[in-house]
Amino acid sequence: METTAVETKKKDPRAEDVFRISPHRIKINPENIRDIDPKTEENQHLKKTIIKHGVRRVLLLKANPNFGIDGDTHEFICVDGNRRLTMTMEAIADGTPIETVRATIKKRLSDEESLLSMFIDNDAVPLNPMEKAKGVHQLIDVFGWDTNKVAEELGESVSTIKKLY
Repeated sequence: METTAVETKKKDPRAEDVFRISPHRIKINPENIRDIDPKTEENQHLKKTIIKHGVRRVLLLKANPNFGIDGDTHEFICVDGNRRLTMTMEAIADGTPIETVRATIKKRLSDEESLLSMFIDNDAVPLNPMEKAKGVHQLIDVFGWDTNKVAEELGESVSTIKKLY
């Protein structure tokens, strides 16, 4: 009698759960350092690919602390993927039936960590100098970081950070 080995894949303990969430439940991050103009050629191209193929990359979300306050109906805030979410909502407004997007949810993500991730996780379209400067100003002015800490965390030189500040 021949036996067959059954391979079982253990879930990577570092892997995060991916959920399907209605984009209507997600708020564009009000602290987003990226300026998103839906009318640019680049964003219109993104919208066309979303309409044809859906949102391919997983969004990173955090819980919205203001959910239910003053009529805020968004349960989550987008940390990484604000441009994708914006163009998804544009596609929906144009009549494309998109019911869900894939997302991971960070349960404990401070505003400081959220801002930092906008630099670190931003691998699709690089931040322009104005967007970087906006983020550097927030890290220094709002969170009290010094230029050395900003440079170290972002992998930039101190002189670059000083120019952006």
